Amino acid sequence: MRQDDERAKSLRRAGAEVFVGDLLTIADVTAALKGVRRMYFSMSLSPYYTDASA
Repeated sequence: MRQDDERAKSLRRAGAEVFVGDLLTIADVTAALKGVRRMYFSMSLSPYYTDASA
């Protein structure tokens, strides 16, 4: 999540582990993926997200 807001709280209540960060900041991505063996990456198209997926 980019912000620790009500959406993040809702995901936590549903049992998700939430990491707050920015996909364009490599340190955030590295920290979010630490210990992760699998991930699913899905984003809508926008200039911001195109940079993040690269």
